Amino acid sequence: MKLALPASTIQIGDEQVPLLFYADDIVCLASSEAELQTMVNIFSCFCSTYGLTLNVSKTMTMVFGGQGTQTRVSITYRGQTLTQVDEFRYLGMTFHWSKGSIHGGGVLSTAAKGAINALISHAKSENSLDIRLLCKLFDNLVSPILLYGCEIWGHCSKLTNTVDSIYNGFLKRIIGARTSLDSNVVLAELKQTPMWLKKLKRQCMYWNRLMKLEDNSLLNKAALEQLTWYNSGARRDKKCWMAATACSAQASLASLLNTECEPPIMQITALEQLTRDHERHTFQNKALQSIRHEGSRDFYASERFIREDNFRSITYAQCFWRSGSPLEIANSVNMRTLIRFRTGAHKLQIVVGAWVGIPRNHRICRCCNMNIVEDEFHMVFECLLYDQTRHEHIDLFTTTGSSQNNLQHAQRQSTTLKPMLARTNYAIIIDNKADEMRRFFNYPNQGLLASFISKCLALRNHTLNQ
Repeated sequence: MKLALPASTIQIGDEQVPLLFYADDIVCLASSEAELQTMVNIFSCFCSTYGLTLNVSKTMTMVFGGQGTQTRVSITYRGQTLTQVDEFRYLGMTFHWSKGSIHGGGVLSTAAKGAINALISHAKSENSLDIRLLCKLFDNLVSPILLYGCEIWGHCSKLTNTVDSIYNGFLKRIIGARTSLDSNVVLAELKQTPMWLKKLKRQCMYWNRLMKLEDNSLLNKAALEQLTWYNSGARRDKKCWMAATACSAQASLASLLNTECEPPIMQITALEQLTRDHERHTFQNKALQSIRHEGSRDFYASERFIREDNFRSITYAQCFWRSGSPLEIANSVNMRTLIRFRTGAHKLQIVVGAWVGIPRNHRICRCCNMNIVEDEFHMVFECLLYDQTRHEHIDLFTTTGSSQNNLQHAQRQSTTLKPMLARTNYAIIIDNKADEMRRFFNYPNQGLLASFISKCLALRNHTLNQ
């Protein structure tokens, strides 16, 4: 017995597409309730002929398109009415009757949040909060969920922002930073590629794959149809996948889509250059926002210091940002402490004072009587509390380029400053403060540097809690 489907009204190019098959999953496509009911009736006969059984509880109907309320239909299988749903999961992607695959991207984002919570909870139970390990686990366990199907829904800016927010939130969480910290600072410090760039690369690779198809497959015909709509520029086709993807790609990098060749292709090499340049451009621009005299202590008395916006990210750009590979420090606890210090996720007054609204120029160090703003520079070079710790790590203060200034500064603290502080407020002014900080934090032995910062912060905590 041969069963034939009627001519389908669903077409891709010149190909009729009444059914989609994958393993034991079947999707029937129709443009009307009557057509869909006919297809279900034929399928019922097919099951009877070959002794197959349909699981009615897992068989759903859904009507795509429209606004407000989904059009209601009544499709029956052997007298049983099939449930009509607003969304349905197919091949791992949830489709919504009005939002399509965009809704599926949102569902996956929610699932990714759950995976992150489980990952961090398990890491805490194992007492393993190594930042390098957690980043690798995220790439292997969470990224596949977060970016699943992004080739299709990635053009949606709202979803892209959500994905970025989830990833950046994870990175801030594992280093213990506040959510208000500039995400670019965390990405740069951990040397992680922004999630929007990872997503964009997958979109571009998928685009190029479609453009290179030469067979007579359904996917190839769908790509050609999309290309026809895209090239026509007709208003009704502006929302087609190819037009939306091209628009989002060009918004990120104008030269990314090469429209001079036929068919148009995404220039992956340009995207790779964008990936390399993104971090450098971000922090070079921030560093240039400052004027030269901000490199000295005079800046702390200026009006601009009090009112400067994005001061934390500018501080990072001036004093801590570095190119190259991620930090490699054997002691994971010290490495995390150093990263937190560099990104401003510490409890020095320059940061804590902001939480309670204390003006920047009044965030004075409580560990000494120098009457100086307690920022990272003050802790490293000036505060008398850490004099012994500096001597224990004297190699940090005798490096090429800043050896004499740093060594003499450390020596003056223990000889000249102490008697003078009994009479008057005093501050050592080191020219080009930002340059001095960059040299110090680029010390080759980052393990020694991390040890110094960890011991200073531990001593500060002990002193203030006495």
